[in-house]
Amino acid sequence: MKRATVLAFLVGILIINGGCRKLEINEEKADDMSGFSKRKLKSTFSSTTPFGVNLAGGEFGKIPGSYGADYTYPTTGELDYYSSKGLKLIRFPFKWERLQPVMNAALDATELGRVMAVVDAANTRGVVVLLDCHNYGRRNISGTNFIIGSPEVPVAAFRDYWTRMAEAFKSKTNIWAYDLMNEPHDMLTTPSWFDIAQEAINGVRSTDLTTSIMVSGDAWSGAGWFGIPGSKSDVLKNLADPSNKLIFQAHVYFDKDASGTYKNSYDLEEAYPNRGVDKVKPFVDWLAANNKKGFIGEYGVPADDSRWLVVLDNFLRYIRNNNINGTYWAGGPWWGTYPLSIEPDANGDKPQMAVVKNYLNASDTPVGTVSDIDWNLYNTVTIGTQVWMVENFKASKYRNGDPIANVTDNTAWKGLTTGAYCWYNNDAANKDTYGALYNWHAVSDSRAIAPAGWHVPTDAERAALDTYLGGSSVAGGPMKEAGLVHWTTPNTGATNSSGFTAVPAGYRVSGTGAFSSLGLQNYLWSSTQNDAASAFRRQLQYNSANTPNGISDKKSGFSVRLIKDSQITVTDIDGNVYNTITIGNQVWMVENLKVTRFRNGDPIDNITGSTTWKGLTTGAYCWYNNDIANKDIYGALYNWHAVSDSRNIAPAGWHVPTDAERLTLDTYLGGSNVAGGQLKEEGVVHWTTPNTGATNTSGFTGVPAGYRVSSTGAFSSLGLQNYIWSATQNDAASAFRRQLQYNSINAPTAVSDKKSGFSVRLVKD
Repeated sequence: MKRATVLAFLVGILIINGGCRKLEINEEKADDMSGFSKRKLKSTFSSTTPFGVNLAGGEFGKIPGSYGADYTYPTTGELDYYSSKGLKLIRFPFKWERLQPVMNAALDATELGRVMAVVDAANTRGVVVLLDCHNYGRRNISGTNFIIGSPEVPVAAFRDYWTRMAEAFKSKTNIWAYDLMNEPHDMLTTPSWFDIAQEAINGVRSTDLTTSIMVSGDAWSGAGWFGIPGSKSDVLKNLADPSNKLIFQAHVYFDKDASGTYKNSYDLEEAYPNRGVDKVKPFVDWLAANNKKGFIGEYGVPADDSRWLVVLDNFLRYIRNNNINGTYWAGGPWWGTYPLSIEPDANGDKPQMAVVKNYLNASDTPVGTVSDIDWNLYNTVTIGTQVWMVENFKASKYRNGDPIANVTDNTAWKGLTTGAYCWYNNDAANKDTYGALYNWHAVSDSRAIAPAGWHVPTDAERAALDTYLGGSSVAGGPMKEAGLVHWTTPNTGATNSSGFTAVPAGYRVSGTGAFSSLGLQNYLWSSTQNDAASAFRRQLQYNSANTPNGISDKKSGFSVRLIKDSQITVTDIDGNVYNTITIGNQVWMVENLKVTRFRNGDPIDNITGSTTWKGLTTGAYCWYNNDIANKDIYGALYNWHAVSDSRNIAPAGWHVPTDAERLTLDTYLGGSNVAGGQLKEEGVVHWTTPNTGATNTSGFTGVPAGYRVSSTGAFSSLGLQNYIWSATQNDAASAFRRQLQYNSINAPTAVSDKKSGFSVRLVKD
């Protein structure tokens, strides 16, 4: 088939394939395009390696096909163009069948020479190459695709192929990694994709111990599958590489079904600015939890609506800030009108290129830094288990690109009930040293003031920092910038031993809009509301080493310091995601459990009737007052029969704590007579006043979920108490539980009827 015919054919039937893919070709109607996939989606890597692009073409066309008519490889012109844009990595797709026409035989010399020529041309331009076997876990034999591991395509043949490829390319210094297989999917159970990948790794390492090896996730490399414990992608973490140079690959597209087809408009796809961040986060969290290196091999957006470019920008910023690089899908001259194409046309660069160019290199934002939407760069510091920005925040836009109002007039400022910022004395010269001053309405705006992966700290998180530095009576010294360059004498106790580097940015007075105390004080907002008019903040002072906590009018103009999101989350079988906190040597969920199924997928009975509830001897759950609106804040209430069910209420790797484990927590916090204060969420947003002693310095964030009475099935004490089951039985009718109360700082243990409906908090195995 001639190239022009191929182009016309592509334009006519092109579909962006998905959940991680681009093209879908009807193989029954287009035998000469059988190299394309036919599918439908079923349901802290630190590196100086640059971001890059997929240069497609080598995976096109029938098998074996004719070079230059059915398929093509990147030209020097393409390499020059993308290199000139700063994209110094190409993912180079090709077909197994073309490089090795006969299984377990020598590589084809002509085809190998073509691929070698591209690699060498890239090397002269300072471009590194990811060799991508683009076969979807299959090999084409006489027009039929057979799964690797089937009798037709033995695993040993795949190992042989990669052994020969590694032998051929191991001396090429610009090979970044061997990409074993693009988007394996619907693989056999035995041998599994895990087994196949391990054999290929063994083959590569038999001849090349230096080059990195990339392993794609199963299920079309969908990012979300990595976050599901025990999934075919999750288990890849157990692959063994004697060189310890494995990189794990996910693909991410941003349309509603993650297919990459973008069949509908931005609005009909129900898109939003952080769609990409939300889709990739399970993979990012999986990498962090398992200490693995990661890569996003494919992502892309159409350019028919500028809002897609915002999604792309937020996504790229997020993965870069998590030290992950990737390659855009796709470049190459044969795409025609393909909407995701980044190949230039008669009008010049595609709109997507303007966004991608901002992420030329994973080291453009050095490890230990983060940028905001205005491209202000912030250093970061780890203090205890927290990661903080080292400078006051100074972004002028929300995360979605909407501007934050810059209000200079004093009268206007003091009357605001919406988000705003300013520079001290309305002088932009103060920006770089002191950052911006924001009212709390900007801090709490749903559009988010912080870049993806970061947030304004809660008062509890800020308290945890003080506790780590010795308590609020002395923490100011280790936090304040030392010396008198910015602080007024005497700058009491300032050592900056924490690296926090607080500066005296002053503030803007809520009642007048006037500026005050530059050089003397720094007020830092928390995200924790006190009431409708006020919120919690912390204070640093020139004449004291303490860090007093207080509440201020939301109209005040204070500084903001951001904290990095927790890198460890856990997902239950329903897909609910829970944050976690390390307290002593234990790791706890930060939210009450709200799962509705046991680990094996069986449903837990949802019992609403009071008479039925009080007579139960089997597992059940409910929402408080049978109102699902209480789910996200308070979690579910379970009887103890659900807690003790052999099908297991907890996701893999987690469990309901024994009474002894809960006692260990109390002991670490000073004993059960005082632990309640440190375990309870601070303030009276959820707890009834006075919420005695609540500091939440542990980060446990206990909420007053109430309970369900065993003898009547009635609901009681929302806002007042939280009863939490242990896994420890007392006798046939009762089990141990702990209690948090609105009017006490203790956390008493006792026994209760197993028919009671209490909260569950899980602890890591």
